[in-house]
Amino acid sequence: MSTINTTKEDVILDFTDISMSLDSATIGELMKFHSAMESQNLQLQIQGVNKLIRTVFRLNKLDTILHLID
Repeated sequence: MSTINTTKEDVILDFTDISMSLDSATIGELMKFHSAMESQNLQLQIQGVNKLIRTVFRLNKLDTILHLID
């Protein structure tokens, strides 16, 4: 997480090439990354989310926390 501590701009993660769902460990890491970014008044944005991952985010209400962009 030391890289996050030196980041000065928003980060966009591109999920376009991810064809499967995410496990709980990956979701946990995303949430830690999101929290670290927000603590610096920065935004983690996720683009290219497929239907399956979007459903996982929606079922866990993460679509209301994470910044998903099309």
